[in-house]
Amino acid sequence: MPITPAQPILDPRIMDHLSRRFNCDLIIQAPTAAADGQGGMTRTWAGWAGIPAAGGGAQGECLGAIHQLSGQEREAMGALGELSTHEIEIAYVAGADSTLRVLYGTRIFDVLSVDDYGEQHLLVGLLVAERFRK
Repeated sequence: MPITPAQPILDPRIMDHLSRRFNCDLIIQAPTAAADGQGGMTRTWAGWAGIPAAGGGAQGECLGAIHQLSGQEREAMGALGELSTHEIEIAYVAGADSTLRVLYGTRIFDVLSVDDYGEQHLLVGLLVAERFRK
């Protein structure tokens, strides 16, 4: 039997703050393989099954917050060769990893690393690099 806390885990003021802060409609996508018609396979993207469709939305849709990193943060975060341009926060979902990508309107972000803040299973931070189109 699960243990129920005596008080709500999150204060109503924090919930109000998060509802204002998480104002970006995001689509989390995972790579899939599709036949290319020549006997080979090509990589395509589809809504990630880790976030099921709910309320008339598509699979992979969620609300989140996008934060642009400053130059100093980019240098520190990119010390291992990857350059993180933004941090995206979403509600906790199990199984998120660096094979995913995030769509925000017409912008595409490749996930570089995933952080479950404090291992509390409340919020997930995604360090991402924006893919620029030519």
